[in-house]
Amino acid sequence: MIHTAIATLYLTAEQLRSSQSHRDGVDEPTESSLRAYGCELVQEAGILLRLAAGGDVHKADPPPPLLLQAVVC
Repeated sequence: MIHTAIATLYLTAEQLRSSQSHRDGVDEPTESSLRAYGCELVQEAGILLRLAAGGDVHKADPPPPLLLQAVVC
């Protein structure tokens, strides 16, 4: 589970209430659940790719060779 502080939010409450999915009829609990799931997917992808978090960019491991091969080809 991901925990965050109010100070780290990037969207205002009004922006969250008037999101595109809300305008398309997605209810707030479903939208919140999907948003949290999306954040978890991004976090897990970063971990699997061994990407640094935040300001630790200089400490990051190089990406796996398979990923480099796929990008170069």
